[in-house]
Amino acid sequence: MSLGSENIFPGRSPGQARELYASIDREADAAAGGDAGFSMLLGSRAPKLDAAALAGYAERYAVIRRFQQRALELFSASLRGDADPELAAMILGDAPPHLGAAYHRSLSPAQMQFPVFFRTDEPAPGAIAEVQCPGSGWSIHDQLHSLYAEHGVLRGGTAGRTLARQFANDLRRLLGADPALHHLADNASQPEGARYFIQKTRECGLRYFGWDRGMHWRDCNFVRSHDWTSLANDNFHNQRLAACAEGRLRYDLSPCALFDSKLLFALPFDARWRAHFDDGIRAILPYTVVVNESGMTWRNGERITIERICSDSTLREDMYTKYAGTDQAFNWGSRAVYHLGAQRPNACRESFRRILADGARGRHWILQQARREACPMSYYTRDGELREESGYLKLSAFYGPGGLYGVLAYALRFTKVHGTPRTVACLVL
Repeated sequence: MSLGSENIFPGRSPGQARELYASIDREADAAAGGDAGFSMLLGSRAPKLDAAALAGYAERYAVIRRFQQRALELFSASLRGDADPELAAMILGDAPPHLGAAYHRSLSPAQMQFPVFFRTDEPAPGAIAEVQCPGSGWSIHDQLHSLYAEHGVLRGGTAGRTLARQFANDLRRLLGADPALHHLADNASQPEGARYFIQKTRECGLRYFGWDRGMHWRDCNFVRSHDWTSLANDNFHNQRLAACAEGRLRYDLSPCALFDSKLLFALPFDARWRAHFDDGIRAILPYTVVVNESGMTWRNGERITIERICSDSTLREDMYTKYAGTDQAFNWGSRAVYHLGAQRPNACRESFRRILADGARGRHWILQQARREACPMSYYTRDGELREESGYLKLSAFYGPGGLYGVLAYALRFTKVHGTPRTVACLVL
């Protein structure tokens, strides 16, 4: 992966570069109604993707949907006892007792669907390491979009294609009615970003419970949250389940555990469930297996033990361990995600000791292929200095019912690329 040859904001002096930050801070604060500002560093050159790589983001939407649909069908069959019950038991391994198998069996097909709007995390183009609904970053994309449009980087129709506008238009088409939303934003990892996106979609004509005068919770026909347990513990959960069953309400993330669990990514590679997924699905996912005390089959077909992983630095370099359950104390942001290449043998053994103890009590972990891509980082500091450093890349694609909305690039000098004040962000143009 390389960077484009042209500066996104050419010829900026340090003072003019500082004004870029002042501008995007004002945009972030005005909509969110706070003083958080823009939370990352402004990339000065965008990642360079060839035409095939760019087209792949749009083409993968259908494959992702097929993956989600087949996983949901398999999970539902497992719950009913029509497929291996071990799958449902693992997905629900550390779900709260009142939200376990009996609760999930009570959900109708309308109440248990795949996500409507979601974001991917791709450490290399076409290698989807995670899918989050709705996921953070929607605000970052639109804040950058606004900055680029203000400074002439985006022109014509592109300047108006914000995620917020595409979200609003597609939601109207999906619901066949004026959207009335409730967004449970306090459980977001970046609540200020959720507030920003709420306000930008309100500018597009959407109305929200808790924001718009005269809106009652009974009016809501679309409900959003950043984790499934918050939906199930919402004050109005029973009434909203009934409205959903009657076709009067849609959930963005359904109030079920499946799409909040990273175990999802192991299903296409596990011999027990592999036949339910095609090679096209496997091609877009890094190789992923559930951590097992007796050993695991790795991507070359070789059986490997945990001790082998701990003692082989070359093997560790190719692996991440990730907590795969749905406990929100661990399952958000970059928490409980570890690059084994950064661990020495004894530290790795201790890490697996904790992982196996978790697995014994239903808190499963996955081992995932490390698809990392080194990429230069070209960015402005808040002091206006233009810097170039080496780092690693993460690309996030944003999707809704209409397909691909846009792609956001992050770069960071760390084994886990995620949102921090040291993360460089820019749009893929």
